[in-house]
Amino acid sequence: MTEVIRSSQNDPEFEKVKKALNDDQWSDLKAYAPFKSELCFSKDLLLRRDKIVVPGDLREAVVRLSHSGHPGKEKMKRRLRTAVWWPGLDADVEEACRSCVECQMVGPVNKPEPLRIRELPSAPWVHVSADFLGPLPNGKYIFVLVDLYSRFVVAEFMNRTLSADVIRVLRQIFTKMGLPFVLTTDNAKNFSSQELKDYCVDYGIKLTHTTPYWPCANGEVERQNRSLLKVLKISQQRGTNLEEALQEYLYMYSVTPHSVTGIPPATLMFGRRFRDLFPHVQDEATFDDEMRDRDATVKYRAKEYRDKKVGAKETTINVGDEVLMKNMQPANKLTPTFLPVPATVVEKMGSMATVETQSGQRFKRNTSHLKAYHPPTAAEPLDVSRSVSGEPVEVAEPLDEHHRRPRRSVSLPKRFEDYCLN
Repeated sequence: MTEVIRSSQNDPEFEKVKKALNDDQWSDLKAYAPFKSELCFSKDLLLRRDKIVVPGDLREAVVRLSHSGHPGKEKMKRRLRTAVWWPGLDADVEEACRSCVECQMVGPVNKPEPLRIRELPSAPWVHVSADFLGPLPNGKYIFVLVDLYSRFVVAEFMNRTLSADVIRVLRQIFTKMGLPFVLTTDNAKNFSSQELKDYCVDYGIKLTHTTPYWPCANGEVERQNRSLLKVLKISQQRGTNLEEALQEYLYMYSVTPHSVTGIPPATLMFGRRFRDLFPHVQDEATFDDEMRDRDATVKYRAKEYRDKKVGAKETTINVGDEVLMKNMQPANKLTPTFLPVPATVVEKMGSMATVETQSGQRFKRNTSHLKAYHPPTAAEPLDVSRSVSGEPVEVAEPLDEHHRRPRRSVSLPKRFEDYCLN
């Protein structure tokens, strides 16, 4: 309390308040003016009713004390309001919470950005996406390739998933289907190896990678993996051959009108109807314009549903901002949600941002895995060994009648007149 009294005596703003209380001139103290009827001085302390008005040079220390235990801003405000006050208390508390590095590290992640609708490729086999499904109980993997125009699926069993094996299976598929213009994969080592990059360069294929730890960026092939996994689980349960079950599913899928385009994937891919077990009498007419309309409509509805469901929000993160990256490999339940060292956004494309750490490493992340970093405010060491409210303040009576609030007269109820009460 001695520290508070000494700081109050030397606070130039408090001198102005004392002068304003005497001459009732508050033009230079607009932050105090609305509360002038509640302010008074007692033993060199400025009070608002029964709350101590903390001098300016101690406010930061008081806020830090209230943040011990890392409560949220509302708890801090409630705790402080029991004993102290000053103009702008709420704003100071909110800034302290926002700039606490530890709180930023363990805070919630941002809402994802609104879904961006991917434009339909101009023709079949222009843009394809690939991924692996597995390992399966027999030790094998399934290489899945999806054409983003027709949704036609090619799937091959593989014993290994090394880069050389990926190139080998791509050669086999492209020999039958032709070379695409764009190949999209995730960031697995076998897809981001120099071998695969060189192969794509040699054959004029643009190799692109989705945002790390954001599988929905490769949603078409991920969705196929779920369907394939369902079929394989049923086959495993029934004890049938997995490869035969896979081929049976692929044929069924290829000849069935797709839920988005309304046209069988094989028909869009090859321009003719595959013969099915069911007889039919008419061939497909021109379908590209109609299919594109359905594709756009379904994608837009899916976007609206998803954005509403996840509460999507446009990000405020831009190039040049300092951010914290989400810890994508937590060691245990007590690992902070975000890494403690801030990084700088050096590039942003849609919802994917490239960040650079202080050591020069670069990472690609979805913006929902980044959080704006608020550096802690510079704090000088202050000698505040006790909470401001640690000692009660004895207020001299009577206070100035001009600043004193009226009180009710309190008396015992008549029924207690015969009792001796402490």
